Amino acid sequence: MSTIADYSGKSAVENVTAAITGAKQTVDFHALLSLTEERALERAAQVDAGEITGRLAGVPFVVKDNFLTYGAPTTAASKFLENFNAPLQATAIEKLEAEGAICIGKANLDAFAHGGSTENSAYGPTLNAIDKTRVAGGSSGGSAVVTALGFVPFALGTDTGGSIRQPASFNGVVGVKPTYGTVSRYGVVAMASSTDTIGCFASCVADVELVMDIMAGHDDSDMTTLPDFFALAEPLGPQRIGVIKEFMTDDVDADVRMRVNDYLDKARAAGHTVEEVSMPILKYALAMYYIIVSAEISSNLARYDGIRYGKRAEAADLTSVYGDRVTKVSCQKTNGGS
Repeated sequence: MSTIADYSGKSAVENVTAAITGAKQTVDFHALLSLTEERALERAAQVDAGEITGRLAGVPFVVKDNFLTYGAPTTAASKFLENFNAPLQATAIEKLEAEGAICIGKANLDAFAHGGSTENSAYGPTLNAIDKTRVAGGSSGGSAVVTALGFVPFALGTDTGGSIRQPASFNGVVGVKPTYGTVSRYGVVAMASSTDTIGCFASCVADVELVMDIMAGHDDSDMTTLPDFFALAEPLGPQRIGVIKEFMTDDVDADVRMRVNDYLDKARAAGHTVEEVSMPILKYALAMYYIIVSAEISSNLARYDGIRYGKRAEAADLTSVYGDRVTKVSCQKTNGGS
């Protein structure tokens, strides 16, 4: 795996060319749906010419294919959006590009981010970076895999109910799902609007911290964003660390609990205070999630009606679009159908 520091002091064109070559050499993992090769090399040349500067100047990255970007279609891994070329870019992409980062491709996902394995893509499944016989996790599986394969130092994903955290663990990389509202959702295909969050994958915590610092902040186009919520951390003194009682029961994998306890022992040794806290409402969390998310998904997918977005209905007029359906319903009611 690579880090952002590996790209400093090098030609941006060389960085991008190497990343694209790496992507083409690992096509058997099916982690990418498209490359933004032409646009990426143009931006790389601008970086080398000093026309684009910033903290990520010349650093290549990959974005989950539910972010609106230039240079390749935004499909959300659905054939419905197969030829959709976005008229704008997501705020997160704009912020990264303002710091000189270069998007080289769009990562595979469960279609419209509905899934937990990246097997539900209309374009085929992504394979695990460590073991091809296992799933990549999802829905941001493609982004996790390209990070683990190492031809880019970081990749972007979205997380509604584990879609960054789970594939990060499956592929052995760092994945961060920040607090809701930390990063603007503007320009990202919605799954469940009140729980969708924008985060990233990297091989180390320091790289995630830098990328999140760049992406975070208020956006006039997203009223749910938080102002100045995330910033690069200063060295901390002793802290109070809360351990949620309901997350440390026997239902949690024994190895996971052991690793958490080992970390807490190190925290205590470093002078921090560890306290157990209880959140009884957590027993209702899963039920609440499925009620809220299912309702919001239904609402958000209603726009894909064959008229306004993506693949269009093939009909001569509006009456023809709905005609067959209206006729069938009328016949059912006439014949006593429900």
